[in-house]
Amino acid sequence: MVVNISTKFTVSSFVKRVEKLSDNQRNAIKRMGFSHLLVMPNQNLSKTLLAELIERWNCEKKAFELPPGEIKATLMDIALILGIRVTGEPVVLTDEPFSELEKVYGSSSQNRQITVASLERRLQSLSMVTNEEFIRTFILFIFGALLFPNADGTIDSRYLYFLKDLDKVPHFAWGEAVLRDLYFWLDRRKRETVEYMGSCLIFLQIWSYEHIDIARPIFQGSKLSFPRACRWKNSTSYTRQWFTTKFENLKEKQIIWQLKPTAEESNIDFVRELLEAEKDNLEALSTSNHLLRNDAVSDVIKLEESEDIVGELLEAQKDNLNLPTSQLSPTIASIENEDSLRTRNQILEKQNLELKKEVDFLRKENQNLRSQLSSVGNLADRLERILFDGDVNKEKEETSTNSVP
Repeated sequence: MVVNISTKFTVSSFVKRVEKLSDNQRNAIKRMGFSHLLVMPNQNLSKTLLAELIERWNCEKKAFELPPGEIKATLMDIALILGIRVTGEPVVLTDEPFSELEKVYGSSSQNRQITVASLERRLQSLSMVTNEEFIRTFILFIFGALLFPNADGTIDSRYLYFLKDLDKVPHFAWGEAVLRDLYFWLDRRKRETVEYMGSCLIFLQIWSYEHIDIARPIFQGSKLSFPRACRWKNSTSYTRQWFTTKFENLKEKQIIWQLKPTAEESNIDFVRELLEAEKDNLEALSTSNHLLRNDAVSDVIKLEESEDIVGELLEAQKDNLNLPTSQLSPTIASIENEDSLRTRNQILEKQNLELKKEVDFLRKENQNLRSQLSSVGNLADRLERILFDGDVNKEKEETSTNSVP
């Protein structure tokens, strides 16, 4: 069993820092694409819930294994719960040369880390300022305290590479990077049983509330409904054993397998972009599978033709082996004695064996291709049903909307 988790991260420290922002500073951060994080309510981490959930993480499948089935955290979950962009330019930390900007923030080429405490001190000195230094510092604080916290209270200084040009900041897929970072820490926690854990754990906790009806608190009385992190009050504290029992007895009716954006959420720009990207991917996959199915059919036909040709060769060879000496061509009959004919027959028998092996191989390939063809056909049919059901649901929504006086 995974022991209870420890973390340097607390939502309260982030919320307290946000409360100190001036209106101009808030507006500057909103323009960077992080407006919804500024309304994040103060939430206590339920470490016993998180530990029990992590116990069920499968590193290979990147999914939580629950009694009714497997469930994954998705980009849509990130978009709806945190309210940040998940599509756009990827955020991938690479071995970029150590920059002067990293040096300014106290990092070194040997240890490319910046402490969250130093960022808080810098923000305190910039309390009345709204310039590029403030924007970079506060975004780094968001990364270190909320989105990408490390187990030791630091943030990787290489994130500054993505903050050099502030005009580009709103176009990065920060949410996708949050999900990747969460996967990294879940894998590390499960494989190494580390005591302290990084990543955006508040997302994982709200994800559990949204998907699993265990220890789910009541809705907030606030008018804020987005991001969904704002919808939940603090949960009642329970023991680890209580959570273990609840998860072991979990029923399918207690699970929401996939979050669906509301009509209002679907109009938010980055949610709409994700929906369009998902639709494009489905259509592309459907087209790809259609082409693959056609290619598979062609391959099966070619293999069947190859089998016919090999069969004809085997028959001809069999006839050749059974020919008496008198029926061989006059030239061969005149120059080959009995020993040479025996040698020739041995060669033909060897070739016959090799051809039989080739036929067996081709038949297996044929069978595999037929199996793939069947699988591709089933997948294409499922995709067509998904797209069809989506269109039907859309028509129902439009009909329902039009019928309202």
